[in-house]
Amino acid sequence: MLFSRFPRVQLATLPTPLQHLPRYGELTNHPQLYIKRDDFMALGMGGNKLRSSG
Repeated sequence: MLFSRFPRVQLATLPTPLQHLPRYGELTNHPQLYIKRDDFMALGMGGNKLRSSG
């Protein structure tokens, strides 16, 4: 079965933003520390459950 026959449905709002953490970076001696904000995804789907297909 060819999946290309089916229409694509966007399940996630991508890309999720990155947030610079200067104070925590200073504390851990990593001044360029960033965190990926998966909590900004709709429907409580944070984490690595959904992937972009490119």
